[in-house]
Amino acid sequence: MTSGFFSVLLRDTATLLRPLPVAPLRAPDSAGIFSGKFDHAVHPHRTSILVLSDLSKLFGTKPHPSKTKPNHITHKLLFYIAHILSTQSILLRAVSEEVMAKSLAMEKDTHLVTSRSEWMSAPSQLKVDIVEEI
Repeated sequence: MTSGFFSVLLRDTATLLRPLPVAPLRAPDSAGIFSGKFDHAVHPHRTSILVLSDLSKLFGTKPHPSKTKPNHITHKLLFYIAHILSTQSILLRAVSEEVMAKSLAMEKDTHLVTSRSEWMSAPSQLKVDIVEEI
């Protein structure tokens, strides 16, 4: 995996981790009572939850009738979903911003490495021109 590709994955991760800036409130039922049911459509972390839910469906296989052992991957993903649900939005936003900053730093480093490798393979006259510019 190249640094550029990893940087793109980090940027996508930051986008998926970022909580929604505004989340609609649940409406009370006809008696004026809020239901205790979880509604992922109104949760500020719904993007992250839906991603992990999709991964759970991807890795969740129907167990063989003779096997009663649960799938450890889906259990771990369920743990991550519960952890995201219990995390405050401000903390999740901070993690998202740190991941984005790391992605941008990797892009800058990749650009410098590319420039340096081009510089090392360049003719000697180009090397002199680059040094004079610096």
